[in-house]
Amino acid sequence: MLVPLPNRKQEFMPTENPPINWYALRVTYCREMIVKRRLDACGIESFVPMRYKETVCGQRRRRTLVAAVHNLLFVHTTAEQLRTIASDPRLPVRTITDRTTGSTLIVPDKQMRDFIAVAGNPDEQHIYLDPDSIYTKQLRQRGELLTTNKDQSAFVFLRLEDLMETDFLRIRENFTLGDIVQLISTARRNIFPVIDNFGRLIGLVQLDDLREDMFKREKYGTPICEYMIPAPDTILEHESIRSVLPKFEDSHTWMLPVVDKEGHYLGFISKSRILNSYREQLVKISQ
Repeated sequence: MLVPLPNRKQEFMPTENPPINWYALRVTYCREMIVKRRLDACGIESFVPMRYKETVCGQRRRRTLVAAVHNLLFVHTTAEQLRTIASDPRLPVRTITDRTTGSTLIVPDKQMRDFIAVAGNPDEQHIYLDPDSIYTKQLRQRGELLTTNKDQSAFVFLRLEDLMETDFLRIRENFTLGDIVQLISTARRNIFPVIDNFGRLIGLVQLDDLREDMFKREKYGTPICEYMIPAPDTILEHESIRSVLPKFEDSHTWMLPVVDKEGHYLGFISKSRILNSYREQLVKISQ
């Protein structure tokens, strides 16, 4: 968990009275609620549609309030404040561009208010539709929904098992914050896969989400599942690289876990490593 930004209200305050609009922001690794808490602390209105989800922590079953649409947050602010928010390195967000105009996407105020009126009650049952049609969804799942200006032959030489990284410390679902603090000194990565007693992936823990409590000894008994977030998506072993790339685009992240067909954790694949290997293969093909 991350602490609220200290003394940020003055920094976000505009000098005049420019128009205030609703903007849609992309958030990385399902941290939309962390960003919202920071914006709330700065007095900036924002909205994340929520829903209730049943989760299991150890032997306990509980009802948890979670984001209905991950990696998406709406903020009500000025263009000047938006630039400050988007450029703050402590806020993992980026603006969304309107493809028709090339400018930052603005949600009309009435449409946003209507959306909040419908989606603002987590107790009501809402269905959020997949933007893909039944035809494009099948193409996306097969990894064929790619831009036509890329040399597809380069992907033939890329194998997922060759690109997978396995040097991530695994933590078990019954660990506490104190257990993780003891491991952090030997960790080379800032993300930890959480597995059950059978080695199946059940979630992720990010170092950034632990920083606020990791120096508070009274918090060391907190179950690690309190800090756990769901994986934005997963990659199956032996999956083709062409079917993997759309998952990074859809989840708006640069790192995804790899599992087998039973859900056992195997490692991680990074988008940057795929792209670097892809460029290397393009060079070889062109020679």
